[in-house]
Amino acid sequence: MDVKNAFLNRDLHEEGYMQPPTRFVTFDVHFMALNKLHELAKYASDLLSRAGLTDSKTVDTPVELNAHLTPSGGKPLSNPSLYRRLVGSLVYLTVTRLDISYTVHQVSQYLSALRSIHCAAVLHILRYLKGTLFHGLFYSAQSPLVLRAFSDVD
Repeated sequence: MDVKNAFLNRDLHEEGYMQPPTRFVTFDVHFMALNKLHELAKYASDLLSRAGLTDSKTVDTPVELNAHLTPSGGKPLSNPSLYRRLVGSLVYLTVTRLDISYTVHQVSQYLSALRSIHCAAVLHILRYLKGTLFHGLFYSAQSPLVLRAFSDVD
């Protein structure tokens, strides 16, 4: 049977079943090594330096309580280039820092119409990062944890 073309040219009127392979492929996932965690902390620390926030206070959450970003809130920024660089760096960090993913997504929506309220939200995220530089998940190579995964064609 030609699987690639079996369903392209006609409707299927019979039920079809498939058995999974007798042996699933096992993926042993090794999580971020401790030195990688330190590299990301250094990256975030450098980001704080570029934003001029090395001496600022930290905050407990990545977004301010009841914050609502709108396209027209606050004054327009005169020099949006720093803001855009900071947001780009934050987007890079979201790969390993899922706790900031939502808020970074929110602020990245306003890159074309930057206003002071958006800049304040970015600075809030950075102050949160300052207090959580070394947060992350670390599993030792000697850990008994083994993650297994398989994928369906759908």
